Amino acid sequence: MSRVLLSVGMGVAWWIMSNQPIAAQTPRPRIDPRQEKRYGAATDIRRISSVVGARVLAQGDLTVGTIEDVVFSEDGCIDFLVVAREDKFVLVPFRAARLDFEHRRAFIELPRERFMQVQSFTKDRWPNISDRRFVENLRTTFGLPPGQERKIEKRESERRK
Repeated sequence: MSRVLLSVGMGVAWWIMSNQPIAAQTPRPRIDPRQEKRYGAATDIRRISSVVGARVLAQGDLTVGTIEDVVFSEDGCIDFLVVAREDKFVLVPFRAARLDFEHRRAFIELPRERFMQVQSFTKDRWPNISDRRFVENLRTTFGLPPGQERKIEKRESERRK
């Protein structure tokens, strides 16, 4: 008897639920696929092409060069911006730059005179960025705390195990 009552009760409950409009599911308005916005505005997307060619400004909004290239780490993260200064290049740690994508410019917190003293290189003779001392000096010049090199060193020692 209890099985019959349970079955009848479940059948009635199902009938009641199936005949009620479901309030949580409002119909979605039909949108023409040609008018549907699938991506963000061009200024919302951060692309390398919006960085390369950007002006680099030192303290006092003085132009010190333009971004010529980008150097990636083995992990695919940006390590350095390559800034063209006169006929040579300067590496700027990515974390030392503040990018303004909308106006295509980058800011560094370094006086222009100090930036002009940063070691430069030519297209044919790049610095050895695997040299921890070079990278440490570069990071210190741009006011960044040391430490990232130790993480790289640790990963290399973990690979050897």
